[in-house]
Amino acid sequence: MMAAALAAGYEVTAVEVTTECVAALRRRFGDSVTVIHADIYDASLEPRSFNVIVMRDVLEHIPHPRRFLRALSQLAIEDAVLLVQVPNVDGLIYRLVRQRHTVIFGFEHVNYWTVSSLSRALSDAGFDVVDVEHQSVDFTLSTVHSYLFGRPTFTTVLPPPPQSPVWRALGRITWPLVRLLRPLDHRLLPKLANRVRRGSVMTVVARRRADQPESQTPTAA
Repeated sequence: MMAAALAAGYEVTAVEVTTECVAALRRRFGDSVTVIHADIYDASLEPRSFNVIVMRDVLEHIPHPRRFLRALSQLAIEDAVLLVQVPNVDGLIYRLVRQRHTVIFGFEHVNYWTVSSLSRALSDAGFDVVDVEHQSVDFTLSTVHSYLFGRPTFTTVLPPPPQSPVWRALGRITWPLVRLLRPLDHRLLPKLANRVRRGSVMTVVARRRADQPESQTPTAA
């Protein structure tokens, strides 16, 4: 995305807290991108100086997201575009497998969002949502089957699924049907989740509202 922004003529600034990612960005982009090794509060960025702000897979890692969004609002010019991409815990895949999903883990993801909750947080920070897109590449029968009957991922916060003989037998019995339906399943179910606006990942585009003028209290002559 930064390469596309450079190609479109934008001046690009990247704010990154991890040493490894800072080094990788500087190796890739050199002096064409301003890379700041700091968090957003210590980056010493000029207020009201950005017309586009992009965060992909960032907000769910921020301990105090509303404070963070207000800080971004201070950096954005009027009518600036903010793009936020986060997991959507209202997505169909999460509704089915719940805490077994690899996205639900507390030592990295410290907050979780729906379209409604993120829209409210953005509005409180001075942004109006103008578009929401959904992506659901992992909403398939085989993925759901794996979460329910397979081994838990290292991020899973729930204990492993029940491994009683009946449960294991159910997994073995249903797997051939899941494999048989896989070609159709992988084409249709992600589209279904997107169509009903229950995608696994949501990309929210918002614009910075104009600051409201301070009301003046009339004084008596």
